[in-house]
Amino acid sequence: MPLSLDFDKTVRERFGGLVRKTQTLCEENRNNTRTFEGDALAEFTEIRTSATTLIHLLVIETTLKGKFDSDVKSLPENIDGITKLQGILKALQHDYKTGLLNLGTKIEANIALDYMSLAEQLLGEGKAEQHDYVPAAVLAGAVLEDALRRLCERQNPPISTKTNGKYKMLKTLIDDLKQSSLFDGPKAKQLEAWASIRNVAAHGQFDKFKRSDVEQMIIGIKDFLADYI
Repeated sequence: MPLSLDFDKTVRERFGGLVRKTQTLCEENRNNTRTFEGDALAEFTEIRTSATTLIHLLVIETTLKGKFDSDVKSLPENIDGITKLQGILKALQHDYKTGLLNLGTKIEANIALDYMSLAEQLLGEGKAEQHDYVPAAVLAGAVLEDALRRLCERQNPPISTKTNGKYKMLKTLIDDLKQSSLFDGPKAKQLEAWASIRNVAAHGQFDKFKRSDVEQMIIGIKDFLADYI
């Protein structure tokens, strides 16, 4: 299941706090060439321990987790060590913000792709000339809508997916994400075209789209998921 907004906020704040602490320790010991002692050593140890905790919480690939863990534990307890630790934390912070360390995002993406595979299966199993492509269009459109809602929740600050207690329409979600600069105008128009196919399919207006439209829609949505989810 997706990471909660509260958990996401906590992780972001934790990264920010640790990066600030490393910066302060670097500034206070800029001219110190010796091994840390006293308060400096205590602060260094606290930051390193917290960084290790975050790594174990967020990095899911075993080999990569082991490398980060080893790198952090082997850092020298001096100005060089805290400088390197600051670099590691900034890199992890960036990867988290862009979704590379988000376990929930990875799970959601896999589920979405599973549903898209089902849409392809529905398209392939139908009988020609009997609007067999309609269920595939509805399912693919539902996957797109779910993806857009989750993208809204991940923005900083999050974009509300409701208005007056009711879920926003697909076009509104697309407009909101476009205004947040997540994607450009041409991408928004393509998303709106797929949303339109989903809507007419769901409302029984089968003469307004063709099998080839659904085929392209499925391919396009899968590419969109790969790029954004």
